[in-house]
Amino acid sequence: MSVIAPCDPAEAEAATRWCATQERGPVYLRLGKAGEPDFTSKLPQPWAFGKIRQIRTGADVCILSYGPIMKRAMAIADHLEANGKRVAVHSVATLKPLDREGLTEVLRGYPHVVVIEECAPNGSLSMRVRDLAWTVDASCASTPSPCKTRSSIATVRMTISWTRTDSRSQTSAPALPPTDRHDRDLPE
Repeated sequence: MSVIAPCDPAEAEAATRWCATQERGPVYLRLGKAGEPDFTSKLPQPWAFGKIRQIRTGADVCILSYGPIMKRAMAIADHLEANGKRVAVHSVATLKPLDREGLTEVLRGYPHVVVIEECAPNGSLSMRVRDLAWTVDASCASTPSPCKTRSSIATVRMTISWTRTDSRSQTSAPALPPTDRHDRDLPE
């Protein structure tokens, strides 16, 4: 089964058109319903199934994200840039099959790679990116950065994305202000 989670209306339209014409088999298309902002409609490269896509250029940090949480990823990129970091952002809209080649280029090209997603730790994008970083001996895995510690990417994801207590690890993340929260329906 293929899994696609577009980050905005333009990706959602392209993914839906692909789903309607593909012959690979079943597809899980995860759509946001919060009126996601447009991040990709003016990009030079079109959305392509199975490929990551650069939304924003930068050199110091790369953020990988997908789906409706991309809004938060872009806000974090803005905050980091306001503090002097050059931040690239990539959309990983196709989660299965994963673009290992494209992710390898990202992992080897940036000293720091952060995954921002909204899901459980097991089987997540961050877990798969962390494992790929170790497999390909990525530059972010050879320096003391979030990729170096085997659990750091997952920790970053939970700290940034979860706004409730995780009963498995007893980790609690600070909630965003109500006007900026993506997950308004989660209990406090």
